[in-house]
Amino acid sequence: MQTDAKSSLHVVFLGDSLTEGWGQLPRESFPARLQTMLNQAGENIRISNFGVSGDTTGDALARLPHALADNPSIVVVALGVNDAYQGIPVEIATSNLIDICEGVMGGHANLILAGAFAPVSHGDMQRDAFRDMYFFLSERFHAELLPDMLDGIAGDPALTHPDGLHPNAAGYERMAVRFFALVSDVISKRRLLERRS
Repeated sequence: MQTDAKSSLHVVFLGDSLTEGWGQLPRESFPARLQTMLNQAGENIRISNFGVSGDTTGDALARLPHALADNPSIVVVALGVNDAYQGIPVEIATSNLIDICEGVMGGHANLILAGAFAPVSHGDMQRDAFRDMYFFLSERFHAELLPDMLDGIAGDPALTHPDGLHPNAAGYERMAVRFFALVSDVISKRRLLERRS
């Protein structure tokens, strides 16, 4: 017998230090803040944070089976910044992310991609190549995309640590707000499909 109670959804965030919440307490990371916001909005949501500081796309690909072990409903992939910092060719990062996206889709999870612009110090061409990579992947996998999750945050001393890149508590709060509408929309689509099945 069907009830009005919303089924529990498991959302996984696969990322690097930006996802992990570098420099802040775990409860101050943007995935933790996002879970609080979604729960307060009445969503029955559990978020698992698989962000690891320093991870490249290759590192994350190696631990993908662990992230998917609990068969999440939605997976947010937020990777690529460390590849850019380390000078890893965009072709390799793209190949790794294709494998990650295929793994996520193979588990029938909804996919959300989140990008961040490559450091300017490596040149405009590389930055543009990494930016274009996210749009390419979004189109290929028909995934929702947040092109630059650090837009308006990176470089703002009121929102970041002294390195100008990693958000502080206020910066992570802004990131959570930014993700809220996007993740909420994917949750609604997921629940609609559940009702039809």
